[in-house]
Amino acid sequence: MIRPVAFAVFFAIFLVSATSYAQDAVQEVAAARALFDEGLALSDAGEWEQAADRFDRALQLRWSAPIAYNLAHAQAQRGKLLEAAEILRAIRADAETSPDMLELVSNELSQVEARFAFVTIDAPEDSVVHLDGEPVAPALLGVRVPVNPGEHGVELREEDEVVDQATFAVEEQGVAEVQLRAPAAPEPVPDLRPEQVVAPEVSPDPATPDRSWIEPREEDSGSNVGLYVGIGVGVAVVIAVVVIAVAASGTNDPQSGSLGTVYVGENP
Repeated sequence: MIRPVAFAVFFAIFLVSATSYAQDAVQEVAAARALFDEGLALSDAGEWEQAADRFDRALQLRWSAPIAYNLAHAQAQRGKLLEAAEILRAIRADAETSPDMLELVSNELSQVEARFAFVTIDAPEDSVVHLDGEPVAPALLGVRVPVNPGEHGVELREEDEVVDQATFAVEEQGVAEVQLRAPAAPEPVPDLRPEQVVAPEVSPDPATPDRSWIEPREEDSGSNVGLYVGIGVGVAVVIAVVVIAVAASGTNDPQSGSLGTVYVGENP
């Protein structure tokens, strides 16, 4: 049983909290309304980026189908078709959305989806692919994926390292195709350390004649010197004997023109 004094204190705290919450809610609603009105004025001026900013801020303070619808419309005008479509689908899924708003949302969504661009990313199976910095689910590789019109970047990554990348530009209702491939792994370089290098065996050339029989062996060079000297002396002696013999025979021949004297006429 709660004592009267304790109950009074609890009730007072509750009233203060409720009043504070109510004041905060009122301030947020007022701020959201002001931001919404500012967004409408910016939309009329064609300042779609700033208008989208004001509608987004207002929607963070208070969910409202009209605020969300205007945010989606501003995003579509900026070319952010995917973002606009998601907002419109959220409004359509809200059970509290009025029939009139549902009709507006359905018409806007049809127009937005008709402007989608598409890309097909061809990459190896189970690849890690990023589109505009966001990961792409493996189920979306090799099939047509809706994208906003404009320029985009695609990356193929392996262990957080970019191994291939590409950029493409696509217009509204356009289709682009991108192919990503990882570079081939380099062939391993053999480790040719000195202890592992083996000199090739050289087989004898059969066309080269064997001249070892005419080349004196090193161990016979000393013993054959005397033999060679004796042969040389003998040859020299024989030549000298032959020369002397020839000279002697030429001197005794009176008809020799080179060694004798020829007389013409009477003898002296």
